[in-house]
Amino acid sequence: MYLFAGAVILSAAVLEVNYLFRVAASMYRTNAQAASVSAPRGNDLAVASGLSIVLLVSVVLIAPLGARVEQIASQAADLPRYVQTVNPGVLP
Repeated sequence: MYLFAGAVILSAAVLEVNYLFRVAASMYRTNAQAASVSAPRGNDLAVASGLSIVLLVSVVLIAPLGARVEQIASQAADLPRYVQTVNPGVLP
């Protein structure tokens, strides 16, 4: 249930970023550029939706990715094994 709630919050954040960038861009426009404000494009929503799908997939895959990173970290912490793997001739 927590993953679902996190996915909903993150996808809403991704969709809102598009509008946040438009507001920030309009704040820094000069008066000459303010007259030529364009309407939102349909492509913007498609890009935001694609990014939210990537974000939702990453929410689902975060547990296996975390387990793999933990496994890599434990192997890197084992100094004799690491040195023997990287440079086998150094240790007897």
